[in-house]
Amino acid sequence: MTHSNFYRTLPRKRMAASAIFRNEKGNLLLVKPTYRTYWLFPGGSVEDNESPRTTCIREVKEELGIDIPSPRSLGMDYLSEENEETECLQFAFYCGTLSAAQIAAIKLPARELSEFRFLPLDEVLPILSPKLTRGLPHYLAALDNDTLVYMEDGEIM
Repeated sequence: MTHSNFYRTLPRKRMAASAIFRNEKGNLLLVKPTYRTYWLFPGGSVEDNESPRTTCIREVKEELGIDIPSPRSLGMDYLSEENEETECLQFAFYCGTLSAAQIAAIKLPARELSEFRFLPLDEVLPILSPKLTRGLPHYLAALDNDTLVYMEDGEIM
């Protein structure tokens, strides 16, 4: 087996990147996908030969119409296979506080996202994707403490 063929035999894992934004009141930005029952952070799947950070920047531009120059990594969560969802490496990035003008300029892709909201943490947790809900408090702690966090299914390792 050649070197390049060996790499093709290795398992493939799905990766995704999420963007965490706040408004001037400190509330968190959520988006409502048209294809899911729960809310998410802006973001999406990492494409071939794309870094998670680049994915975050691209997805924010596609989903919100906002350019973010330098998202800050908060960490990663290994999410095991659950129901119909395959295992995934979920990366989270803090993208800053949006001004009222930036919020007013948000343009959602209607086929993908039906609405967005800024909500306090206690209102975010009940409607956010269950997998993201487990890790969110750890990501916010990483932001507050200027650290990175590594998790497996929402538990710090």
